Amino acid sequence: MTLLDDRSTVSWPAPGRPIDLPLPEDPCLLRAELHSADGKVLARAEQWIARHVPQPFATLARLPQTTLEAHQVAAGLVVRNTGDWAAPWISLEAAMGVREKFSDNGFALLPGEHRVVQAALHVPDAGSVPVGMTLRSLNAPPVTLDWSGA
Repeated sequence: MTLLDDRSTVSWPAPGRPIDLPLPEDPCLLRAELHSADGKVLARAEQWIARHVPQPFATLARLPQTTLEAHQVAAGLVVRNTGDWAAPWISLEAAMGVREKFSDNGFALLPGEHRVVQAALHVPDAGSVPVGMTLRSLNAPPVTLDWSGA
């Protein structure tokens, strides 16, 4: 399995015209982002694709292991892929009994990438439930975090 890191800016041609992109043999992440003039991400779409692979998701289960790290910041949570392989389907979940609200969930990170996720956890009875969350990916060990509610 190879890692192809081809980050390039593409200007869309006339409306209704497709963009021809070369597809690698192995599954890869195709990410399209719409940025404002000041560089802020306004919209993002991701799709796992592969040439000659009718079910690229099945191949993701065989990706080599990677590692994730996360820490709490004032804006929420910073999630970082510290490994050498893409981390597909990163999910955040709170402990049982804790209501959660995340600005993003079920996303992918390439090696070295990070994402800030706004997070709000509501604990009905703080004495009865551990306040924490778990970060998971298809090919990374789970990461458990204590949540201070800051």
